[in-house]
Amino acid sequence: MRNDFQNLVLDELLHIANGESRVTEQMIEAEKDDRYKEVLVALLELSEDIKFKKKESELIIEELNKQKRKAEMATKAKAEFLSMISHEIRTPLNAIIGIGHILTHESPRSDQMTYIQNLRWSGDNLLAIINDVLDFNKIEAGKVNFESTPFNIRNSISGVLESMRMKANEQNCKLIKSIEDNLPDFLVGDPTRFIQILNNLVSNAVKFTMNGTVRLDAQYRSIDETMIELEVNVSDSGIGISEDKLKQIFEHFSQADSKINRKFGGTGLGLTITKQLIELQGGQISVNSELGIGSSFKIVLPFKLPNELEIRERQGTSTNYLDLSLKGARVLIVEDIAVNRLVVEKFLTEWEVITDFAENGMEAIDRVISGKFDLVLMDLQMPVMDGFIATSEIRKLPRNKYRHLPIVALTAASISEVSSEVYDAGMNDIVSKPINPAELYKTIAKYVKPASENGSKQKIINQASDLIFEHQNSDLKFTYIKNLAKGDQYFFKKVLKLSIKAFEEFISEYSSGLLTDDFEKLSNTRHKIYSSINNFEIKELMHLMKESKQSFVKNNKNYHSDEYKIEHLKNVEKTTNKIIKKLQLEILRNDLIEA
Repeated sequence: MRNDFQNLVLDELLHIANGESRVTEQMIEAEKDDRYKEVLVALLELSEDIKFKKKESELIIEELNKQKRKAEMATKAKAEFLSMISHEIRTPLNAIIGIGHILTHESPRSDQMTYIQNLRWSGDNLLAIINDVLDFNKIEAGKVNFESTPFNIRNSISGVLESMRMKANEQNCKLIKSIEDNLPDFLVGDPTRFIQILNNLVSNAVKFTMNGTVRLDAQYRSIDETMIELEVNVSDSGIGISEDKLKQIFEHFSQADSKINRKFGGTGLGLTITKQLIELQGGQISVNSELGIGSSFKIVLPFKLPNELEIRERQGTSTNYLDLSLKGARVLIVEDIAVNRLVVEKFLTEWEVITDFAENGMEAIDRVISGKFDLVLMDLQMPVMDGFIATSEIRKLPRNKYRHLPIVALTAASISEVSSEVYDAGMNDIVSKPINPAELYKTIAKYVKPASENGSKQKIINQASDLIFEHQNSDLKFTYIKNLAKGDQYFFKKVLKLSIKAFEEFISEYSSGLLTDDFEKLSNTRHKIYSSINNFEIKELMHLMKESKQSFVKNNKNYHSDEYKIEHLKNVEKTTNKIIKKLQLEILRNDLIEA
């Protein structure tokens, strides 16, 4: 091949690669050598073919982009629809669950309590379904973010099992826990998602186990200086799953048998969400089961290990806000739906909070200007003016106090969906509807500070003087504990705090055992609390425990009526709460002495 033609071919190939061509029909006609002419024709055909393919690819890409935009619009529309439906359902659900909470504490008759418990169970069940659908949508949209914070793994596991205990008692299902001794107390990860995973697995196990056992075992598979692979097994002796159905239980909206949905309920999303949450954190889940024998779910999750500083900081900031009094705090409730205002007002009144109301954002601004409030509970969706605009306007008011007034959002929407907008508007925190009373209390207590946190030592001494005088006339004796402490105030207060925890656990377990006629649990609970009763020589509670031992035992022919049982439980709760309060006062007294 002659040099000039060779150079032309090479140059043409480079141009074709860049989407261009220099070969023309005229060049082909002018070429006299048939061999070279064939090469030029081939180059021209190659160039035209590439241009055609490129145009074809552009059309395909354009079509794909159209389809992508349609899918994104559909996903957005679905997310907006689910958010809207969630808000619309959560608004009346807030009233249903809230009134259920209120009725539970209104000293109902035993027959009424059954209806109230059914009401609350139905409300909680509906809320769980809504949360499942929203979680699934969030995972599909890739909008799940995981927290990385130190948390107490043992407390998380125990909390999950305790939250399931009432349901387990109804099923006559025994809960068993086994945590490896060498498992570290603190891990670094997302405690909320970890608890959600365990809740899904344990609640499933309890749901499908009647007159049997649910067991949770936790240990580590591997560990080094910075990382740990946690292994948790949740097993049950329930109905089990047939081998041919095992693969589909993690699929969307799927349950092992259509009859299960009719009998036990649920969306069929719980295990799907659980699997995806585990895998998004780099973990894995597996299942073994046999029909009629039971099931065993094993999860493996990687966690970081915290350093000593992180553990100390975590322990140092774990304020129990439920111990802080809200008495006398002034709170403005901004809510346009009357029944929701009623629910919130009832909770606050029980906590001795002074309340005022506004039905929309415009009224809220007027109330804030004319009144004096420690905190505002602000609904987001309201007529006339919504909570976002109202908060922004309050923050613009000239006096400095309006810029620092705590404003807490109340919302039926998913917190993750509105959080950025809430904080951008100038609000301090968010409480989701349906309202959990403990969560509401804790949130308010974060911002309605006790005097000690306002830096006035004299003020706290003045406020506490009446309480300490009452305490000095207390029927609790501290002689034994003080003799053990031998002047060590840290040890003394540590014992008091552990005793408070013991009495809190006692009243929870005792109530559960008594209301479900679990005589073995009652006996064990009485036995555990005797040492604490003796430590402080608490005659009143000891008398009640003796009464319990005589009256509430298996096969007792003189077993008392439900009315007697409820009256007895009221006395135990009242006495135990007094004990807890007096122990807290003793800690306060020692803090004042040290100050």
